[in-house]
Amino acid sequence: LAIQPDNEQALQRMGDSLLATGQLEAAREPLMKLLKLDPLNVQANITIGWILGQQGNNSQAMEHFDTALRIEPQATRALLGSANVWQSAGESDKAVQAYQQILELDPRQTEARIGLAMALQSQGMEDQALQHFQLALDEQPENVNLLSSVAWLLATHSDVSKRDPQQAKLLAERAWNASDHQAPLAAD
Repeated sequence: LAIQPDNEQALQRMGDSLLATGQLEAAREPLMKLLKLDPLNVQANITIGWILGQQGNNSQAMEHFDTALRIEPQATRALLGSANVWQSAGESDKAVQAYQQILELDPRQTEARIGLAMALQSQGMEDQALQHFQLALDEQPENVNLLSSVAWLLATHSDVSKRDPQQAKLLAERAWNASDHQAPLAAD
């Protein structure tokens, strides 16, 4: 970058590297410079959207996801970012639509399936949420958060006849063992 400060590939790599180390603010700088050079860069728009979303700047994040989706309507990372922002903003109906759209494009997209399950759970659709959590668990059988989410739903289902305390206990034990005995995060 010192020799070619406008090298778009170098700016993208620098932003991605900084993001990978958790330096959100530092990652924004080269990516914003990249967007000044090429405002229609899909990857940079998506990455900036994710950074802004993680920082709670939902409206700005959505602007970047929308830009990426106008250019590449099936960009699953942009759709996933949009869905996550909708969910964090309490717009679970819009989140459900976005997660479903991703799963139509790629039925094995586990992150979208987990997001869909969480959005459905937040809407009180426990049976559908449980279905999607279990499908995700088939893909990631040692995922502590998934194990915990399924265990919680099986233990606390609003329909008492659908509770399964024995299976919930087994899943909770699997989560405990998979976590190296650290408390797992609970699903919202």
